[in-house]
Amino acid sequence: MNNKVLESNISSACGEYYVLSQLLRNNYVAYLSHGTTQKGWDILVFQNDKSIKIQVKTVQWKESSKTIQGNFEDKDFDILVVVILNRKSKKNKIHSFDSLIIHKDSIKAKKGNKKSLFNENGNICYKNKTISLNTLYAKSNETNFKKYKNKWKTNRRRQMPKTIKFNLILDGKPVRDIEGLQENFCIDDVLAVYENGLLERWLKVRGFDDYSKKINKIKKDDGIIKQLIKIFGIEKSEKEIMEGIYSLSFWNERKIEIEEWLKKDNAVKQIVADYHNGYKTLKQQTIEHKFDMPFLKQSTKEIYKTYFEIFKIDYKYFFYNFLNSVPLMIFAVLMNKNLRKIFLIEESIRADLSNIVDLFKIKETNLNLRNVILKNKLFITDFGVRII
Repeated sequence: MNNKVLESNISSACGEYYVLSQLLRNNYVAYLSHGTTQKGWDILVFQNDKSIKIQVKTVQWKESSKTIQGNFEDKDFDILVVVILNRKSKKNKIHSFDSLIIHKDSIKAKKGNKKSLFNENGNICYKNKTISLNTLYAKSNETNFKKYKNKWKTNRRRQMPKTIKFNLILDGKPVRDIEGLQENFCIDDVLAVYENGLLERWLKVRGFDDYSKKINKIKKDDGIIKQLIKIFGIEKSEKEIMEGIYSLSFWNERKIEIEEWLKKDNAVKQIVADYHNGYKTLKQQTIEHKFDMPFLKQSTKEIYKTYFEIFKIDYKYFFYNFLNSVPLMIFAVLMNKNLRKIFLIEESIRADLSNIVDLFKIKETNLNLRNVILKNKLFITDFGVRII
């Protein structure tokens, strides 16, 4: 092909037939749309009982305007192939064709006034329904360019992203990119997909190689959750992290206990279910009677008598949950010498209790607790409770 600017209908045809020829030579079953072009796509590929719609855009590099236009998010296509004609290299050699194979999920709207072709995740960006390719061959874009450039190989599993790309489900929502992972970061879910290998696989098929490498370097015995939070730049306070880790640890321990019981017969399974449901019901009733001190004191006796073993596992979550929702229950537990011992073995609980020894040291955030203390004339001293 010579270095001549072609008419737009001819250049478009060149691009479409070039893409078709590359698909066919790589053993794909592909058909070109004839007559009126289908809305949103130009070539149809059949693979593994699925149809994949390909939209072709052709750019003549000799032209001053190196842009393509389209409704990239709403149009009915799966893969965008950009064909570049007549680009002259530094050595004045004419490259008749270059191509970019881009999955629809890798096309993102630009945020703010950024002018770069690629975003920080390597996705191709558009603005006002226009993708500008002027900086495509810039050295700064070399790494990202290679991800999409001329990927015509016979390895079907790698070259048709629709058959292998998948979403992570975090906090009940589908996640397609790093931003989505950050917005829906849930400690339980992220740890689960990390441990079963799904997170690493998702990062690889989505092209987030830098994150994948960091995931592989995680030290198994050095706080996996904290390392994941650091890798993905999640903004959480130390308190939020510790609460999440504790909650996860509690439920994991509970799961292990239940699984041990479930190895026995159906009668034992029912006993376990009844045991945990009874404990859960008692805590719910405590919330419903949060100002009834006699009821709360009776509840602590029932916890010690019937649910002491699960309380020894649940005590920390129990303390911080009821400190905010039913602060009077904390005093009821402290009045029970057997339950009080469980609270006081935990350093963080001892520290929080020491903050309310002196009523005048109670912070503004604990006004609810202060009011309860005054109302019930209770005073904590030396980690015990007595009536004023």
